[in-house]
Amino acid sequence: MNSYAREIPSEKGSYVLILKIAHKQETKIGKLGSFHFPAGYYAYCGSARGPGGLRARLRHHLKINPKPHWHIDHLKDFGSIVAIWWSTSELLLEHHMAICLSETPGASIPVQGFGSSDCHCSSHLFHLKRIPSIDLFRSRMNKRLDKNIFFHELRLNRQPLPFP
Repeated sequence: MNSYAREIPSEKGSYVLILKIAHKQETKIGKLGSFHFPAGYYAYCGSARGPGGLRARLRHHLKINPKPHWHIDHLKDFGSIVAIWWSTSELLLEHHMAICLSETPGASIPVQGFGSSDCHCSSHLFHLKRIPSIDLFRSRMNKRLDKNIFFHELRLNRQPLPFP
């Protein structure tokens, strides 16, 4: 098992992957088509409700998969996951997370429908020129839901992330 995956619980929950793409890329995303991805940071939100919960889903995301299963698998060929945020709340948070990420200053949607086939959101992937702040994200989520939902953070490079 990936050593990072050991730090993630096997409970069901919701997560955000923070990816960094160093150089502009173009790739095909399943049936959605081909798209350009500018350099920068990307936040992708998802949920893990199946067997093995967050640990199983994030283990999948942390490894290279020769046959992409989810839209996000296509970006991992040239982007690196630098952080993971997750919550084990029983609330279904994916839609709310997407809205909060879309309201992040400077956020844009690179691909309509990315990762959101089971949701009415425009996308579950957001491009950001700077790395997003988990503190700002937590604050927006708690305000939006009027609840105190805690999100954990795992930094994959083991270095402090350069928050603006």
